[in-house]
Amino acid sequence: AFAPRPVRHGRLQDVSNEEVDGEHANFPGTVARPMSSGRVRLEADKLAVTRGDKAVLKGISFSVAAGDVFGLLGGNGAGKSTTLLSFLVFLDPAGGTVRVNGAPVRDDVAAPRHAIA
Repeated sequence: AFAPRPVRHGRLQDVSNEEVDGEHANFPGTVARPMSSGRVRLEADKLAVTRGDKAVLKGISFSVAAGDVFGLLGGNGAGKSTTLLSFLVFLDPAGGTVRVNGAPVRDDVAAPRHAIA
């Protein structure tokens, strides 16, 4: 029978800090960047997102201070994934502003992805 193994946060941190070596070190298009500090400030101000003709998010606002732990809770279809995809610039908001570390995500697509990753 399948028994899930507990995941230790320490091991996840160890893996994220490992150097890329071997065949992946020179992967085409790979850009060397310093590791993220893990402290990211997230801000949404009147965020609105539509998919097709449906308004998925309607003017939500919140902020999460750098270093804080937060949970994004809601039922199916509540907009949790849509909200996070907006911070990673995979979705273009129909309105409002999304900032990562104080900078609007539209200014530099790579910066928020690197900061969050």
